[in-house]
Amino acid sequence: MAVHWPYIPATGMRVFGLGAEPQRPAGKEDFVEPMAPSTRKKDQRIEFRTTADDRDLFARAATAAGTDLTSFANESLRVAAQRVLADRTEFTLSPAEAALWERINQRPARELPELADFLREPSVFVER
Repeated sequence: MAVHWPYIPATGMRVFGLGAEPQRPAGKEDFVEPMAPSTRKKDQRIEFRTTADDRDLFARAATAAGTDLTSFANESLRVAAQRVLADRTEFTLSPAEAALWERINQRPARELPELADFLREPSVFVER
């Protein structure tokens, strides 16, 4: 079982240099694979305000990625959301990583006197 990064889509924009990605083509330092068009039905709408400069930036990026602005924005927001939530929802370890995880979790607890002292103090979030 390989390490799984749920926020990097199997199809979609892949920027080289974000972990276990394939090597970028020689002479293509800023190479970005174009996004694959989504086949899922989009039945929801999101609207938000932005500046003219940002809208132009988004449009230029969509063109550079070889897609339309809606697809680019949807994919970019989806990837950003998955990245934010990735370490809060799930992670997958290789067998070697799982063995290391188990070994770490089987170690006996350490005494942390400073932490114990801190936890005995009254909370700053509770009225006194």
